[in-house]
Order: sequence, then C-alpha cells, then structure tokens
Amino acid sequence: MNLELNSIMKYDKLKKVMNIINEYMESKNYLQAYYKVAAMLEFINSNLLMKHFKIKLEDTSIDNIIELYAKKDEELSRQMISVNSEYNNIDDSTLKESDVEYLLLKVNDILEYITDKYGNIF
Repeated sequence: MNLELNSIMKYDKLKKVMNIINEYMESKNYLQAYYKVAAMLEFINSNLLMKHFKIKLEDTSIDNIIELYAKKDEELSRQMISVNSEYNNIDDSTLKESDVEYLLLKVNDILEYITDKYGNIF
C-alpha cells in the first residue's frame, strides 16, 4: 500500500493501528482492515468530541457523531456524512483493497482538517 497518509502517520497511536491494518492488507483480509480503519475514525472523532468540545460520549456511533458535529462544525459533519454513505454502500463480500485505501484517505483528510482547525487532539 503506497498511500500518502501524513496526518495519520504523525501520531504514534495511529501508527500502531496502521501496522495492524497493513498486516490485514498484506494477508488480503480487507474486511478486517476496513473495520480497523472505521475504528480509527471513531477513535479520532471521540477524541475531538471529548477533549476539544468536552462532550461526554455515551454513544460513539457514526450517526451520533454526525449529529453532534452538525451542532459544532458543519464542514466536519458533511465530511462524516460522506464517509457514512460510502460505508453504508459497501458490500462486505466484495470488499477490495481500493475500498480500504479510499477510506484511509478519507480518514487522513478528516484528521488533517481536524488538526488544522483544532490542533492536536491526542
């Protein structure tokens, strides 16, 4: 996988997750890689909401995160809606490497937006 993931790779916590994702990708276990990328996005969003916005999260579902962002950051809400629609349209049985890579690039873009606007959330 040759992707420019500069925003993700700035953080040791996310580098560790990327190592796991790379292992899944090498073994062609795209479903587990995809789920791990989705979990990374949830982790990033949870950190921003809890640390910057001081929101105590009891529900970390993507729908709840989108709803919270709609009140705090419209651009971020739009980006999350876009990711969510892609996620909902994925067929687990036909998941490809390119699907995982696309989600990784979206996560990297979202993290770049977050750090540019709010600083280090970790």
